[in-house]
Amino acid sequence: MRINSDGQYADFKGRVYYSNLTARQYAPQCRQIIHQLKHHTANKSLDHFLSLNFYNEGQALFFRIVTRYKHPHKVNGVDAHEYEIGYVGRNFETAKEYMLDNIPNIRAWKYKIDSTSHHEVNTENMQTALAPKKSKYNKFWERIRDFFSPNKKFIP
Repeated sequence: MRINSDGQYADFKGRVYYSNLTARQYAPQCRQIIHQLKHHTANKSLDHFLSLNFYNEGQALFFRIVTRYKHPHKVNGVDAHEYEIGYVGRNFETAKEYMLDNIPNIRAWKYKIDSTSHHEVNTENMQTALAPKKSKYNKFWERIRDFFSPNKKFIP
């Protein structure tokens, strides 16, 4: 269990962490959610942080899953991305159903980041590939061409 209290990102290892003690205590009730997060989103590349808080003497609850993804290439200048699913209500069973319904959105979110980064990396590679490359041999032939050209003067 890792509790991230200092504001630093934990190491990205594709695990589910409990952000507070209440979430840890309710882990047996959240077993299906944890299974979905571990095995049906994107293994070993996403970290999930579960947080559960009860307010008003147990009458209201706030259930949140924060997913973090660190991409090897910077997408829009950022290499760490976050996706959050939150539920505020009174019934824990309804919160579980809401979370299970929205877990497939995490995979779509990761796919969108990966496809965007793939597009950006390919654009950068194409720009560098299309740029004319000058070498010392090209400069030598340009000087010879300039020497024999009637419009240009040869400057040694």
